[in-house]
Amino acid sequence: MPDDQQTGLRICGVSSDIFNFLAYTASLIGIGESPIENRKWIYIHKWLPDQVHNPEGLMEIQDSKIANIPVRIYQPKNLLHDATGVVYLHGGGWTIGSVDMYHPLTHRLAKEANVVLISVEYRLAPKHTFPSQFHDCYAVVKTLLATGYKYGIDTNRIVVAGDSAGGNLATAVALKLRDEGKQLAAQVLINPAVQFLTFRFLLIKNRTLHFSRGVA
Repeated sequence: MPDDQQTGLRICGVSSDIFNFLAYTASLIGIGESPIENRKWIYIHKWLPDQVHNPEGLMEIQDSKIANIPVRIYQPKNLLHDATGVVYLHGGGWTIGSVDMYHPLTHRLAKEANVVLISVEYRLAPKHTFPSQFHDCYAVVKTLLATGYKYGIDTNRIVVAGDSAGGNLATAVALKLRDEGKQLAAQVLINPAVQFLTFRFLLIKNRTLHFSRGVA
């Protein structure tokens, strides 16, 4: 890794290299289907959530589908109608991550912000190529703009949010809806992956080691 990288990025890079080495080595001795699938397994179990407490059932949580896309819906019991709706798109480089992996975060966001939150289980690469991820997220948000009232959401108060790759998808969905003349209440973008032009950046310099090994 370049010596001039910031310490935080260097630590992340070392961690990723270790995961990649373990995943690749495991595939060589017949463990797992491929290095890519092994990497997903390692990342998922690294972030596997602890038990999330829901005292007195204050939060209604259900796995469902919107526009035929799997979602997890968080509805605080004290919200009856006209609530703000947040569609959360998880990070993970478009290749890893899930509603289960992000459950502690999305549960807390719904609780602390007192909003109806929809966490989207969008399809992942490389099994599902671009733009499958965008299409899934866009379909969920667009459907909620028309039918959010079914979940107690004020359709004029729908927010799209996400981190990293999810921030990228949230941005893309908001821009697409803007071009169609539809208005979201806000975007919440957490370290979104929207800048790919600085070739000194860690993931660009190490692209063959992180998410692209073995992908045509």
